[in-house]
Amino acid sequence: MVKVCAKNLTSAVQACAEYKENAKNFSVESVIDNFLGVNIYFEDVNYEVITESAKYDEFQLLSNIGGTLGLFVGASVLSFVEIIQMLLEVVAYICKSRSKKNKVQELKVDEKA
Repeated sequence: MVKVCAKNLTSAVQACAEYKENAKNFSVESVIDNFLGVNIYFEDVNYEVITESAKYDEFQLLSNIGGTLGLFVGASVLSFVEIIQMLLEVVAYICKSRSKKNKVQELKVDEKA
C-alpha cells in the first residue's frame, strides 16, 4: 500500500487517506478488490495522424468560377462576332448578286436598243 500511495494516483486518493489515518486496521483486501491492472500491448509503436482538409478553399473556388465564366463569356463573344460576320457576308453576297443581275439586265437592254 505504501508503493501505491507513493505514486500519487488520483484513483487511489481515498484509499491512501484511509490508510494514513488508520494503518493498523486498514484492510488491503478491500483495495485489491477495487483495483484492476490492465496490460496494453501495442502491435506497432508507430501511429498515423489523419487530418481532414477542404479540397477547395474559398479563393480557389472563386478563381475556378471566374476562369470558367471568362471562358464562357469569351466563347459567347466569339460566337456573336462570327454570326455578325456571317450575316454581313450573306448581305454582301445578296448585294453582289443583285448588282450582277442588274448589270446583266442593263446589257440586255443595251443590246436590244
